[in-house]
Amino acid sequence: MSPTFVGCVLFAVRRKGSIENIMFATTLAPLLLAGTLAYPSPARFDEPSLWVGRTVIMKKTGTRFFRTNADGTTTDAGLLARTDYVVTRDRDDKIWVKQDGVEGWISKEEAALPEGAIEHFSKLIRDNPNDSAQFARRSKAHELKGDLEAALKDYDEAIRLAPASSSWWNNRANLYQKKRDYDRALQDYDRSIELNRGSAILWGNRGNAYSNKREYERAISDYNEALRINPSYLNAIANRGNVHRELRDDDKALTDYAAVLKIDPQFAYALSNRAALWTARKDYAKAAEDIADAIRADPRAAQAFLQRGNLRRTLKQYNFALDDYDHAIWLEPRYSTAFVERGVTRRELKQYEKADKDFDAALKIEPKSLQGVLAKAALLSTCPDDKIRDGKKAVELALQGIALGKDKNGPSYAVLAAAYAEVGNFAEAIANQRRALDLSVYAATESEVGKKRLDMYQKKKPVRE
Repeated sequence: MSPTFVGCVLFAVRRKGSIENIMFATTLAPLLLAGTLAYPSPARFDEPSLWVGRTVIMKKTGTRFFRTNADGTTTDAGLLARTDYVVTRDRDDKIWVKQDGVEGWISKEEAALPEGAIEHFSKLIRDNPNDSAQFARRSKAHELKGDLEAALKDYDEAIRLAPASSSWWNNRANLYQKKRDYDRALQDYDRSIELNRGSAILWGNRGNAYSNKREYERAISDYNEALRINPSYLNAIANRGNVHRELRDDDKALTDYAAVLKIDPQFAYALSNRAALWTARKDYAKAAEDIADAIRADPRAAQAFLQRGNLRRTLKQYNFALDDYDHAIWLEPRYSTAFVERGVTRRELKQYEKADKDFDAALKIEPKSLQGVLAKAALLSTCPDDKIRDGKKAVELALQGIALGKDKNGPSYAVLAAAYAEVGNFAEAIANQRRALDLSVYAATESEVGKKRLDMYQKKKPVRE
C-alpha cells in the first residue's frame, strides 16, 4: 500500500484565492487548459466488457501468462506472482494483465471476478479447510467488495494455519493500513520482516505505515533499507520523495522523483506526485505536463485524474475539475480522497448539500481519514446555509481530527476553532486558533487567513465561508 500525499484539506479552510492566483488563472489558463485537456476525461475503456477495468483474483499460484506473436505462435511472458490483477483487454476466452511492466494474456478460467470469487474460494475452503492460500484469496475478494472486516478475518485464519508465512502477515498489515489502524499494521509488518528480512517490499510497506503516522524519520529509514536491498525499487524511491515533500524539502523530493523517472519515465505514480509538488509551488505548466504524461502512461491511474482535478480547481476550472474527480471515482469507487476533493470543489461552487454528501461518502469509506474528518467539520462549522451547519457535530469531528493528527496538525486546530466559534465558545475558538498559528506549517501557508479568523473570534464572530 502506498501513501498518496494528495489533496490537503487546507483547501477547505483557505482563503478564496489571492489576486496573484486569479490573475494567473485568467491570463495563463487557456494555455494550461490546452495541456491538461490533451487527455480529457476519456471513454471509460476502449470497449464494453464484463472484465476490462476490473480486478480479478487468480484461482491458483503459479499461473503463467503469454504473448501472441504475429505468426499466431505464443511466447511465455513469465510467472504471475500476485493474487490479483487489473484487466486491461478482453478477447474471446482471454484477458490481458500486467505485472512489473510486462504484459500478457491469461485464460479467463484461471481468474475470478470479485462477485464470483467468494463463492469459488469458499467451496475450496470447505473441501480443504487447512489451505491458507484459499483464505488469502477469499480475503482479497472481500476487500474488493469493500468488506474489510471479513477480509481481516480470512487473514486471521490464514496466519493461524501458516504463521511462518511473511506474506500473510504483510497482507494483513496492508488491510490494517486501509483501515488506518497503523499501530496494528506496524505490529504485523514487524513480524513479516522478522520472517523475511531480505524483502524490499516489506521494508517499503512498513515505511508507508510510518509515513501515514507522520513518523517521517522512521519512514525514511525503512525506505532506505528497502533501497539498500533493491536500489531499483521504484515505489520506495517515490514514497521517500513524498515524505520529503511533506517535510517541505522540495529539492530532495524532486531528486527522488527524478531518480524514479530516470529508471521508468512512464511511472505514473511518481509523475502524479511530482505534479502535486509543482501545483503547490504554483508551477502550473510543469504540473500540467506531468499529469498529461501520467495519464498517457496509464489511463487507468485514478491519482493522475485526481491531481488534474486539483490543478483545474486551483485554476478555477471547476466544472472540468468535477469531471476529473468523477472519473477518478469511476476508476476507484472507494477512493475517499477523490470524494473529499470533489466535495471541496462543490463547496466552492456553493453546492453545499452535494459537498456534504461527498464528505459523508468519504468517511463511510475511511472513517479515520483526517482529510475527510476536517473537510466535514469545516463545512458544518462555516457553511452559510443554516440547514447544513451543525456546530455540536463539528466540534466532535474536529476533536477527532486533533486525535488523528496526533496534536501536530495546524488545520485541525483551525477547524476546531471554527467549530467552537459556531457553538459560541469563543474562548476555546481563540485558544485553538492561536495553537494553529503556533504550528509552522499552518503559519507558513495560512497565516493571513488565520490571523483574520483570530480577529473575528476576538470580536465574538463565527466564520461564514
